[in-house]
Amino acid sequence: MKYIAFDVETPNCLNNRISSIGITTISESGDIKTQEILVNPECDFNERNILLTGITPEMVKTAPVFSEVWNDISHLFEDAVVVAHNAQFDLCVLRKTLLAYNILAPQIPYVCTLEMSKDHLPSIGNHRLSTLCDYYMLPLEHHHSGSDSYACARLFIQMVSEGVDIKRYTSVYDLSEPFVECGHNYRNRKESKSTHALNEMHDILREISCDGVLTQDEINDLIDWMNENQSLQGNFPYDRVFNKLSEVLEDGIITGEEQNELIQLFQSMSSPVDAVECPCSSINIEGKNICLSGEFDYGSKDAVASMLEEKGALIQKGVTKKTNILLVGGQGSSAWSSGNYGTKIKKALELQAKGSEILIIREAALFNAIEV
Repeated sequence: MKYIAFDVETPNCLNNRISSIGITTISESGDIKTQEILVNPECDFNERNILLTGITPEMVKTAPVFSEVWNDISHLFEDAVVVAHNAQFDLCVLRKTLLAYNILAPQIPYVCTLEMSKDHLPSIGNHRLSTLCDYYMLPLEHHHSGSDSYACARLFIQMVSEGVDIKRYTSVYDLSEPFVECGHNYRNRKESKSTHALNEMHDILREISCDGVLTQDEINDLIDWMNENQSLQGNFPYDRVFNKLSEVLEDGIITGEEQNELIQLFQSMSSPVDAVECPCSSINIEGKNICLSGEFDYGSKDAVASMLEEKGALIQKGVTKKTNILLVGGQGSSAWSSGNYGTKIKKALELQAKGSEILIIREAALFNAIEV
């Protein structure tokens, strides 16, 4: 099996177009070869992404568009395992871009070095690519796709040499699925202005918190965005995020503890299901009120409800103050409007903010805990 390390840079916060692609091929002998390709995304840039990547509209004006680039590189993905740091993000951007250009692509195996490093190096401060490169003394020019893919390849080779089991971290990603549940949801339907803005906020929160570190520039950009979108006041989770930021910034100093609180809040607001780990190896659901959301790998909602009722659970149609568990199906739902979750999860988050102890948990985690 061959491996290719992959990284993308994007022109704006929608993350449905690509401005640069970095690909590093890894041979069986461990030799690596890197290429970085500028792409004309055929869309607007925003200032934040320009500052982050250094790529301007002028730089890509005469660059090939994505469909042309894909014709040249798609063969590299054939019979290969894709390696990426925070792979869900890069593959999600690729998936949305393929969809935008009506390009069919297959399921591909992938490995995420972020997930590998969390288990392999649990004691380092964070698991950002830059932190890991400092740890292993690897060269990195961050947010340059070629350098990022090269560093990811070197990081992958290093961890494998230290005994990390690749098979344990290999998953499959479907590049042709029309909706994306992972970060930065692909949207193909009309949205109101407020829904669009809230979805944009989810995207921003997810992007700045995914690496577990908040920079001052990221906080400043978020504050600027929230000030520009004060029309969202009264909407959840805008108010909760705005109030927390105001509280933290009141004294002009953000402590390490406050930064962790902000990261946890941002992650729980942008990806509430992924931000929650199963609280224990087993859960007693007997007598617990459970509400179901999304589509389930197990089967239909009726089948899931019947199985849970046999184990003593009480099934609710909607989320209320009496709900103990909101169970989220592994397939998500194409009807979800708010980024990567829908109204039931939003309601559960609102009740959590008011003190209700509702556990939001994904299908696989709960079913593993109750040994389905």
